[in-house]
Amino acid sequence: EHDLDFNPPQKPDRTERVAIIGAGPAGLAAAWQLRLEGFQVTVYESLPVAGGMLSVAIPEYRLPRNMLNKDIDAILKLGVDLRLNTPVTDLQALLKEGYRAVILAVGAHHGELAQVPAWGDGPSSSRHHRLPHDRLARTRRRFEVAPVVARLTRSIVVAVPRSGSDW
Repeated sequence: EHDLDFNPPQKPDRTERVAIIGAGPAGLAAAWQLRLEGFQVTVYESLPVAGGMLSVAIPEYRLPRNMLNKDIDAILKLGVDLRLNTPVTDLQALLKEGYRAVILAVGAHHGELAQVPAWGDGPSSSRHHRLPHDRLARTRRRFEVAPVVARLTRSIVVAVPRSGSDW
């Protein structure tokens, strides 16, 4: 174990507040970056621990908890407010509390097979392909994606998690 401290430059504090739902890798990375930009960041996590699937799905021998906790502590030392055991059910309430933005980084504790609309004029008679169709057939790997939480006007985010898997 190396004891290297990384103290990135942090911009002056801003007045804008950002709420992040989920303290997994995506939520913590967003908190890190936003805090370095000076935003006031609060992370809400429904679980009793931060780290998401890194904390609850990957075995200790693959990812030592002391190393993970050291990274989480570095994020908190920047001034990120972490609220564990705090599920969020009303996004509008957060906006009314004065948050300028809300980031959803809720993760996927239960996977679903991806249903991606077919593209092109290929031989598929189905309206959907499993993602990614050709590689899935060759490798027999099962790909899972998080269910769609919100449809944005022009964008959609699809994540393909494989927590603790032996590829």
